[in-house]
Amino acid sequence: PDYPALPLKNTSLYKYGTQVNLKYPGLQCIFESPCSGAPVFIIPNFLSAEECDRFQARCSGELRPSDHGQVSKNPATRNSRHVRVVKEETATFHARVADLTNHRVENMETVKLVRYQKDEEFSLHMDPQATPIDDMASLDGRPLPDYVNRELTLFVYLNTVAEGGETAFFGWDPDSKTYFETFRVRPERGLAVLFYVSLQPPSGELPSDLSGYMDRQCLRDRYSAHEGRPAVDDKYLLAQWIWPVNVNRDESLRDREVSLEARTTGGPIM
Repeated sequence: PDYPALPLKNTSLYKYGTQVNLKYPGLQCIFESPCSGAPVFIIPNFLSAEECDRFQARCSGELRPSDHGQVSKNPATRNSRHVRVVKEETATFHARVADLTNHRVENMETVKLVRYQKDEEFSLHMDPQATPIDDMASLDGRPLPDYVNRELTLFVYLNTVAEGGETAFFGWDPDSKTYFETFRVRPERGLAVLFYVSLQPPSGELPSDLSGYMDRQCLRDRYSAHEGRPAVDDKYLLAQWIWPVNVNRDESLRDREVSLEARTTGGPIM
């Protein structure tokens, strides 16, 4: 499909998150939030066909239900299965993500490989993690702000899907209190999608009026809601969540299941 190609130079005006590498090959801005100006990017061929195949091959065998551990009173429907792999198996991939996002590998969670089979989905949701600030470690020892949370989501489709499984993005209308769809991305092998999860201003200066943002604690842009549409054909996905540049994700949440589930699955992937 043809996606919009908005001027990359305009995304440099976004001040509520660390600016990504605008010179990264193939980087394309396809949407800007009317709320905060947060851009959504795609990168065709972020992974080669061979690299996608390597990751997809690990998404088999002993997979975990992806809804495991959800504690929300109204959790999104999430009936895929996944496996997380230790960072030692993804060193080259994480170096590539660091180049794209201008973040350190220490800011990144472990890679999550997800499989969706027929009728499986991840219904409407946002990506911030419900995490007490006391459980997060700083890279430089300085206190982290109360609103610290995941800053960026990067996901890469590992296979091309003929039918179903699109990722749909939504905005929230505070007047009618309803969501409305803004655009969709179709799964295409190697295609990456990168977007901001919450406001994490490098300057520490938040918007003067916070009434337009969802959940004051982690300041979610109301245009960052998205869903994985029900699968028709099998879909394989790589998900990478990235925290702000001053967060030592490797030393955070060490005793939480989300950190302990990553495991060695057969040697380096890339």
